[in-house]
Amino acid sequence: MKPTDRDKWDDRYREREVASARAAEVLCDHLHLVPRSGSALDLACGLGANALLLAARGLAVEAWDRSPVAVEKLAAAARRGGLDLHEEGRIGDLDAGLRNVAQLIARRP
Repeated sequence: MKPTDRDKWDDRYREREVASARAAEVLCDHLHLVPRSGSALDLACGLGANALLLAARGLAVEAWDRSPVAVEKLAAAARRGGLDLHEEGRIGDLDAGLRNVAQLIARRP
């Protein structure tokens, strides 16, 4: 049986721990511009370094990823840290293509 995109990511995240993930450099460098309240969405969050950083800053974060393995590890880390994080294995399987996926995400202030 051919491994799916989900299988590939599950295998990758099974071997890693949340502590090994690093937030995006651009986010870290400009964190002073990020509000201290509100909401954030981390798409394809993986082990959630960006999501955890934003939640620690005070944002209510939704973190979505295709890999249940990554999402479970992220959820455990958020619980341990007492962070406001809502994680979901929510993105469609990329093996089927990107049909029915939004091309733009926008939020009005």
